[in-house]
Amino acid sequence: MNDNFYNTAFNDKEKEYIVPIDIIEATYSTTDNVFLLSYDEANTYFDDNTARLCTPTVYARKQGCATYSSAAYTSCYWWLRTYEDIGYAADGFHIFNVHTDGSFKTHSVSATKMAVRPALWIDLNLL
Repeated sequence: MNDNFYNTAFNDKEKEYIVPIDIIEATYSTTDNVFLLSYDEANTYFDDNTARLCTPTVYARKQGCATYSSAAYTSCYWWLRTYEDIGYAADGFHIFNVHTDGSFKTHSVSATKMAVRPALWIDLNLL
């Protein structure tokens, strides 16, 4: 996300407003311009399951993002960056995601059909 997406989605002027942040997780740390939310951030910034629902874009659907539709909404799974330490697993470790109903779940990192929901901080004082 910090290379192809960042350089394609934002022009040089827009990049001036983006604030790099330090991401510190249990097994790594990095400084990113664009990132996935952590479990705690998704729980903080979205008040409840309904607020965490994510309607996939046409592009996401074309890329294979699975969707769920009900009478009330259409939604998709989306990745978070927080992993779950489940010990040894044949399919590797698991990453938290937001389920189609807005609740938190975990899936193997090899799971497909999940949406990517990029997050970033912007400096409003520069606008």
